[in-house]
Amino acid sequence: MGYDGSGVVNDILEGVLYASALNNVSGKKPPRRSDVINLSLGFPNEKCLPTPDPTSRTRSVIESAIRSGIVVVKAAGNDSCRFADPWSKIDGVIVVGATDYRNRKTSYSNFGTSVDVVAPGGDTSVDLNADGYVDGVLSTDGRREGASLNHVSGFKQGTSMSAPHISGIVSLMLAVNPRLTPSDINDLLDGTHTGMGAGPITLDLGTRGKDGDFGHGLIDAALAVQVARSLDVGQTDPPTAPLLSLSPTHLSFGLVEDTLRIVAHNLGAGDLTITNIEADVPWVTVVNQYPFLVFNVDRIGLDNGTHLGVVAVHSNGGTVNISLSVQVENENVVADVGTVYTQLIEADSGAPQGWATSNVRGGYTFRIPAVEGRRYYVYAGTDRDGDGYICDPGEACGAYPIRDDPRVIEVEGDRQIEFTVSIDLFARVSSRSVRSDNIPITGFSIDRSVSGETPH
Repeated sequence: MGYDGSGVVNDILEGVLYASALNNVSGKKPPRRSDVINLSLGFPNEKCLPTPDPTSRTRSVIESAIRSGIVVVKAAGNDSCRFADPWSKIDGVIVVGATDYRNRKTSYSNFGTSVDVVAPGGDTSVDLNADGYVDGVLSTDGRREGASLNHVSGFKQGTSMSAPHISGIVSLMLAVNPRLTPSDINDLLDGTHTGMGAGPITLDLGTRGKDGDFGHGLIDAALAVQVARSLDVGQTDPPTAPLLSLSPTHLSFGLVEDTLRIVAHNLGAGDLTITNIEADVPWVTVVNQYPFLVFNVDRIGLDNGTHLGVVAVHSNGGTVNISLSVQVENENVVADVGTVYTQLIEADSGAPQGWATSNVRGGYTFRIPAVEGRRYYVYAGTDRDGDGYICDPGEACGAYPIRDDPRVIEVEGDRQIEFTVSIDLFARVSSRSVRSDNIPITGFSIDRSVSGETPH
């Protein structure tokens, strides 16, 4: 793959042949073939036009990998198109769409009849659970600087993030039951597997059955592994009574969510009945809409900060506890967005000069000693994803005097200025409404002398 993220199709196909321990152009084979191949790649379709069929060689190579026993997982693509790319048309390939923190289809994910299943793909424009990081998928990455490629980590979004979720879960399934075939995995995803102990491994998010937005639904890792194990009768006897399973078992409402739901599964035999639901806190109510349980929180009267609770779900198949967390942040309270970095940019040369850090404990008050020059722009922001750059999507950001119109300041000696940084918690394109928290930067003074290393 090139520095620009592109690649040559023939090289990818040769890589598939090598991973399959089949004849390839290198003349070499690995000691054993792979169990799963993840294809986090796509063919851009900016105009959302119907896509052609895959070439005969592409079809032959991918089908050969599947026949050899490899599960092939493919990202659906990020064009928000109904038409999937050519490789998604190959029988047996598991095509993965993307969901966000709210288990909704992301704005970028391709959709349509080719999508088999969905998994978290991330949304780096928001921090809905208010954990201090954008709602992306933490990923390894490479950043090119001159002739060097530096290895970094950061939060990403895309079906290229959701496909590895499926690949990893399939790997776990094969770890507990190596006898599963690619056909078994596909049958388990679409609910047609007839083996003893087979059951649903997805949460049906859309209309009942397979639909164009979510395919067969959101993959459930715990259920997938449990079902894979139960299909191997050598490891466990078939169940004889109901067994309650809830997914997920932790709900984080963050600052903005009021309603979340979980799904109840019966991993045993017979009929499962939920008999009672008990909460140890008064600010949550639960509505039983089996197989869904709908959780509603009420923040009225709650103090600022994080509140925790536990809900016990009782049934004739046992009791399962759900842990809850909700955050409250009322108006006129300085938000804690973590460490804020303030950077001086020399106005005439554009060169970075001094910088300083601050946090909520110090009231976001700080001082930059040691700079040289007289004319500066001043920027401030957080670096939540740790990539060495402030003001990325979802990070707090500001400039003097205001974020949208930075102005040059003249420094003749010590200089005090005040401005704000803000973080967009969510933005809905349809209504163009944005909610943000403003964090005042106060008591900020600049000295004229020499500085050291700076962030970007």
